[in-house]
Amino acid sequence: MTVLTPSASRPISRRRSAMSLAAPLILLTLLTLAAVPPIGSLAAQDGGPNANVAEADRLLLPPAWRDVPLRDDLPSPSSFGGFEFGSRLWQHHELVAYFRMLDERSERASWEPYATSHQRRPLGHLTITAAANRERLDEIRAAHRGLTDPERSSAIEIDRLPAIVVAGYGVHGDEPSASHAAAVVAWFLCAAQDSRIDSWLDELVLRVDPCLNPDGFERFSSWSNEYAGANPSDEPWHREHRQGWPGGRTNAYWFDLNRDWMPLVHPESRGRLSEFRAWRPVLTLDFHEMGTDSTYFFQPGEPKRSHPRSPLGTRELTARLAEFHAAALDRMGTRYFTEERFDDFYPGKGSTYPDLSGAVGILFEQSSARGVRQTGTRGTRTLRSTVRNQVATSFSSFEGSVALRTELLENLRRSYREADQAARVDPLAAYAFAAPKDGGRLDRFAELLARHDIVSRRLIEATEVERMDGSRSTLPAGTLIVDARQRESRLLRAIFDRPTDFEENAFYDVSAWSLPLAFDLDQTELAAMPSDDRLGEALEWERPGVADGPAIAYVVSWSPAEAPAELVRLARAGIQVHAASEAFVTEIDGETRRFEPGALAVFPESDLETGNVDDATLRQVLAASPVLRWEGVRSGITSEGIDFGSGSWLPVPAPRIAVLIGDGVDRYAAGAVRHRLDLELGTAATLIDVGDLAGAARESWTAIVVAGGSPSIDAAGIAALEGWIERGGTLVVLGDACGWGAARNWFGLMPAPTASGTASNPERRPYAEADDDRALERIAGAIVASEIDLTHPIGWGLADPHVPVFRDHALMLARSASAYATPGVYDSEAVLAGYVSPRQRERFADAASIVVASRGRGRIVAIAEQPVYRGFFHGSARLFDNAVLFGPLIENR
Repeated sequence: MTVLTPSASRPISRRRSAMSLAAPLILLTLLTLAAVPPIGSLAAQDGGPNANVAEADRLLLPPAWRDVPLRDDLPSPSSFGGFEFGSRLWQHHELVAYFRMLDERSERASWEPYATSHQRRPLGHLTITAAANRERLDEIRAAHRGLTDPERSSAIEIDRLPAIVVAGYGVHGDEPSASHAAAVVAWFLCAAQDSRIDSWLDELVLRVDPCLNPDGFERFSSWSNEYAGANPSDEPWHREHRQGWPGGRTNAYWFDLNRDWMPLVHPESRGRLSEFRAWRPVLTLDFHEMGTDSTYFFQPGEPKRSHPRSPLGTRELTARLAEFHAAALDRMGTRYFTEERFDDFYPGKGSTYPDLSGAVGILFEQSSARGVRQTGTRGTRTLRSTVRNQVATSFSSFEGSVALRTELLENLRRSYREADQAARVDPLAAYAFAAPKDGGRLDRFAELLARHDIVSRRLIEATEVERMDGSRSTLPAGTLIVDARQRESRLLRAIFDRPTDFEENAFYDVSAWSLPLAFDLDQTELAAMPSDDRLGEALEWERPGVADGPAIAYVVSWSPAEAPAELVRLARAGIQVHAASEAFVTEIDGETRRFEPGALAVFPESDLETGNVDDATLRQVLAASPVLRWEGVRSGITSEGIDFGSGSWLPVPAPRIAVLIGDGVDRYAAGAVRHRLDLELGTAATLIDVGDLAGAARESWTAIVVAGGSPSIDAAGIAALEGWIERGGTLVVLGDACGWGAARNWFGLMPAPTASGTASNPERRPYAEADDDRALERIAGAIVASEIDLTHPIGWGLADPHVPVFRDHALMLARSASAYATPGVYDSEAVLAGYVSPRQRERFADAASIVVASRGRGRIVAIAEQPVYRGFFHGSARLFDNAVLFGPLIENR
């Protein structure tokens, strides 16, 4: 279309009429109205077909498929939505309604919900296959599961077995081409009347998951639709393309769901994995978007960044499937790349986890319009053009799956056979795990393993075992035993691994993830499995409730994982809780018990200073504890340590915790903190925008958390925050936000490492290696060992001073000038898992992991790592809990 504009060289006369001045605008309006039908004009009448809409949607198909006859009674996406598909974004309810319509009208398809998001939106699969396959879906599913069992997989015939393929779209909410492509793919598979599609559906059982992240998708769709308008701007500076914090990528708690396949923190991921393990697909497709100025990517990725435990056959099939994607995009003239940038290393990603579980996982990345249309350095991207590419690689995946069907099925069988054979000759027979004084944390670990089909059992009595180093020791009853030679041996070794040496030292994601370290478990590797008669099911660690009364006090240890949530529960019930600042030994029901610092006590109203309720009412509240048992103390005198009337019992203020959000704050870190407070501890997390801090800091918060990043707070906000701290507040600063805090001179950082050579004469290096050199000095994601002072409130409740913590930056805290204000340093061998360069390793020796900086009557607790990283570092989470709950108890020393 020719665009008519006034000549730039012709001056506009002030005497020209209003009509002549408006003429160009009128012309532009008429051209626009002619080109873009008004909203609703494309809707089919009385549910019938609309040829124009079908034609518009055909253009979203690869050219070879545009002339295929289609069923008239299945509305295309445009017809269903009432506007040209891609002229604005669908909302999540529209997407789900469309898939449910296909379920109702197509005999090929069935919609099967599998989970509900945090914000109560449904997730589901549309299973699409031939009628003959639908009649034996249970048989097909059972055969796929059987292929993962080395003891019976050889008996399963695969020559005529349809292959299960899962196509997952839109795990990141602001990558709209993925979920929109899912609608086009599902429509065509249901509506196409073509022998080639019939062949696909005979050979395959296709499970289309249209939206892996409903809450993020809805958030971004609403954002885009609010700002796009009737004539969307393609300018990168347009508000539509510059999302407000936290953006639409993440789920409701600002987590990246494409990192949650292993930790399974969220209901979306738990539901998805349950389906994966029930169906055992041979291929999973994972559709994403990347920056506007890129092209299109499909795997294989960076060759040296594949997970070392991924089967060779899986990598070969990934490369063979890539030939189908390349051919499809070549026919369309779409530029693409492979074998660079993206890795396949972290096992919690949607393309890596399947590789370790017998399937082939394929990542697709489309350069994004990040809305309806956007122009970048490589031209203009539109939602429609990006959808078209995603549809093309969906179809090429199905085509490749048919061509390689038996190879994919055999790969599933071979993957488990090879893992079984390798495990049988490996001298490692089993793992033993323990969590001293915290059975609940071990229970959660066992529950997570079970979700991955990893079997664990408990020792029912103390048992002597042989360690891998040849020594013998006795493990106590309750120790969790994991057989290293079970069916999921490949996966369990991958998620237990603690690698520190790598072929490639630059990573797209983290280089460490060990689940036992994340749970801070004692781990022992065994040369032989304990005998079966020594193993049983889970043990009941503590009988919840409360001892018989009356008592002068009721106490509970601070060590169990559930203790912080119990403190919050009582505070919300109006019960004043005290914490012991020193250890004590007392008699309970005739048994001598030792309680470490942090132990909680509540006192009936006979102690008028506590303000608590009478003994009977108090016991009723305590009895409602879902997990912990409160013990009754009959005497105020202890046999050792502080008595119950001592001033060393410190009243814990009812938590009123604020979390800073907004510009500059790391959304992932803030999301992990919010999730911990809201869902794990059960306390309200008041979210305060950085722009509101000047006013909010006048309130009496017990703690304010800066979770990560570099918050954009103006001078008035900083002054208000400092005033709040000086009046007695506790500011908790986490992770790389320590750099922001150090810039305020609240505490110090160690000097950055110097480069080779001198500042005036640096060592000469190849230009092409600059990015890699910088990457080698990054700490992109490693697990390091922090050594904690257990007498400090930050360390209360820990069974061991050595705590694995997650680090994703290279800033190092300087130790405090006060001998008592550095509650965390690093072990002599600081790096437990992941890549850290030799030069960075040296810096841990003199650095602090945690410092407390006094300011007036308040304090700043700086924790260099992320103690609640991605919601599954349950061991180090206690450091965060103590900082926000016990921070007000820290004296300035």
